[in-house]
Amino acid sequence: MGPDDWHPNVNNNAFTNVMASLAIHWARYFACLCNRNERSEVPDDWIQKAVYLELPFDNVRRLHYQHEGYQDCKYALCNVLSISM
Repeated sequence: MGPDDWHPNVNNNAFTNVMASLAIHWARYFACLCNRNERSEVPDDWIQKAVYLELPFDNVRRLHYQHEGYQDCKYALCNVLSISM
């Protein structure tokens, strides 16, 4: 699932949240590799926020929606069917 450029002003975009979480984790990893103090470069509360970023998930269909409210969008069913097939 890539970035969703067609829906403006959405909350908890799955792509954006995953990329933000990865960026924070990679920053700590590379700080460690560069012999920097990784906790001062990337504080623990940033790691906690990265771990608990919201990813919209439907337990019944067992899939991640692109963003909050995506299942209510006009074209959501077509996109979900094309992704899950």
